[in-house]
Amino acid sequence: GQALLEEGKYAAAMVKLREALDMCRRLHGAEHRDTAAALRGTGEVNICLGKPDVALGELGEALEIQLRVHGPDSLDVAQTRNNIAAVHHDQGKLPEALEGYKDALRILLLRLGDESPHIAVTLNNMAVVHRQLGNLEGALEMHKEALRIKVRRLGDEHPNVAHSLMDIATVHAEQGRHEEALAGCKEALRIQRKRLGEEHPSVGTTYLNVGVSYLNVKKLDEALVHLNRALTIHSNAG
Repeated sequence: GQALLEEGKYAAAMVKLREALDMCRRLHGAEHRDTAAALRGTGEVNICLGKPDVALGELGEALEIQLRVHGPDSLDVAQTRNNIAAVHHDQGKLPEALEGYKDALRILLLRLGDESPHIAVTLNNMAVVHRQLGNLEGALEMHKEALRIKVRRLGDEHPNVAHSLMDIATVHAEQGRHEEALAGCKEALRIQRKRLGEEHPSVGTTYLNVGVSYLNVKKLDEALVHLNRALTIHSNAG
């Protein structure tokens, strides 16, 4: 089922996961980690199928089993809390999403330490919620911590580092700190050009962001150069 899910074959994945869930219930009963894992799987498919309320029901049932079987601090609980928070986020239930991400982060820190890439992902998710709630300083803090983890784990010239630099630049721009936003975008572009090549679509998107940043600091000639380059890259990519 998981392989089909990753391939985007959601209906086929659901059939397999339902079969797995029925088997787990027959073999292990309702109170087993494999039953919870199958429920979480069906919940994830229902998210992809655009059925968030059904997904929340299945994920909530999985979480209840995991809490009884493993206690509140297991990695399985952290993953399911992240899944539930993501659904709440998509539904616009921002306070609920933030609380879910916070509890998942607490568990991840407890179990994995503060250098895990899973922590960086959760920090970025929390940062997006903070931005949507208007808490730009909170968002900036989360994005910067995610960047620190990525640099330590991946080095300072990895494409994922460039992505975090762009996240930070976006917050700086929303704060009106346009010179800092421009500097972050330019550094992200430098990394992407070096690691991905000049014609990569991600590079084209960052050229666009740099161009907009130049517009924000009233440097129109530089803006035009970068915006034209972005257009060329995306046109060539088809």
